[in-house]
Amino acid sequence: MSDYGRIVKEYGSGKNIWVDVPKVYPVGGKINTSGMTPGDVIPAGSICALNTAAGTIDVYSTISSDAVAEVDTLTITHAATANGNVTISLDGGAVSVSVAVSNGDDEPTIAGKIAAKTYTGWKAVAVGAVVTFTADVKGAKTAPTFSGGSTGVTGSFVVTVSGKDVVYTDFSAINVNGLLYNDVIVNEYTTGTVVYEGMVFEDMLEAPIPESAKAKMPQITYFKHA
Repeated sequence: MSDYGRIVKEYGSGKNIWVDVPKVYPVGGKINTSGMTPGDVIPAGSICALNTAAGTIDVYSTISSDAVAEVDTLTITHAATANGNVTISLDGGAVSVSVAVSNGDDEPTIAGKIAAKTYTGWKAVAVGAVVTFTADVKGAKTAPTFSGGSTGVTGSFVVTVSGKDVVYTDFSAINVNGLLYNDVIVNEYTTGTVVYEGMVFEDMLEAPIPESAKAKMPQITYFKHA
């Protein structure tokens, strides 16, 4: 079964990605589906390199590596010997919370008190003397710190999972030449149509088109809904 020639112009829940009727290459091609799973959908607007002579299409992801949510682990290593506050600083102090402890509080009790506080943009869970902080939003963070103040409490942070920002693909050395016209389903004979000129709603695409790719496709213009 071939998907070539389909005229569906939507991505997701019925969203039309094209502002006008685009111009497509007169020939399509068989899509290289290596690494894809049968039944997957390659979304309209995907960045393509159409080889008209060979009749093949390579589809490229705009994202080179996904963003990662940071996970920080705090281990309390000494009980409280005086009343006072300990301080948790996440993302280099962007979120800083003081937690009251009492003389005689043991390590699990202190960890529980720390986890019970609210940390904007983070979730905190205590198990025994260990508190795990997980960022709500993926992205790079600055290292956390812990201070026991004058309470006698000691503890140490470990960045269990480093937060990372999304990295977009650099297309400066990739010969892309258009966007996929419509959604296509991955199967043994998946083919597609490639747009070389037209206007597209960029905010309807699966991901933003990197500037390095836009430079290779000057006849495609990009709009966003007001």
